[in-house]
Amino acid sequence: MKKITYLIFISGLTFSQGLMAGQFCDNSVPNEWPDSRYFVEEINGDQVVTDNKTGLMWQRCILGFTPVNLTCEFIQGSTPYFTWQEALESAQALNDNGGYADYTDWRVPNIRELTTLVATNCAPISANSTAFPSMIDYSQIYLSSSPSPYEARFNGLPDTGKAVWTVHFQFGEISGSWSQQRDGATVYLVRGSGY
Repeated sequence: MKKITYLIFISGLTFSQGLMAGQFCDNSVPNEWPDSRYFVEEINGDQVVTDNKTGLMWQRCILGFTPVNLTCEFIQGSTPYFTWQEALESAQALNDNGGYADYTDWRVPNIRELTTLVATNCAPISANSTAFPSMIDYSQIYLSSSPSPYEARFNGLPDTGKAVWTVHFQFGEISGSWSQQRDGATVYLVRGSGY
């Protein structure tokens, strides 16, 4: 197993400015998501992020993207947008085809796990964008594996099918009304014991 560890040092930036353009963090709110919370490493060419607080290991980029240096780039011929069922099936297909970073137990995170990435002190990208560079497109909805008991809604109107819990990382919004049938959501995969 080939492992490369990335140590990320940020100098010359104040935390209130953030690393990404347009991300601002409030220094008056406790920062529970500092760079030191995350351990970024490369295993056989695949980049992963271990959350030292939860013990969960995340793929560094969303499905449909691949890590290139310290960013994520779109994989030609793939899609970054999924329905709930497609997301669950994509995780299983990844595992069935040899996995990622030498692991074959990747899955879509449950809503509790996904919300551990929400940095409530930052906006409009409410996550550690150093550890998770896919957050560049902050208007994305991120799927969880958790079904929601609520009626699926779109723009406040009833939608088709059952709902699923999601996180919108623009402002850390959590919703239980995203239709399991609707596409357009993105997915981070995780592994480790349920948090």
